[in-house]
Amino acid sequence: MTQLDITGMTCESCAAHVKHALEQVPGVRSAEVSYAQGSA
Repeated sequence: MTQLDITGMTCESCAAHVKHALEQVPGVRSAEVSYAQGSA
């Protein structure tokens, strides 16, 4: 598993968009994104 620090998210909707984008990357099986923690 890889953990990423995500900056610039301003709401829960941003987290959903980041999750969707990460899941489109070849080789990514799933993604968990936390707006509150600023991580994925």
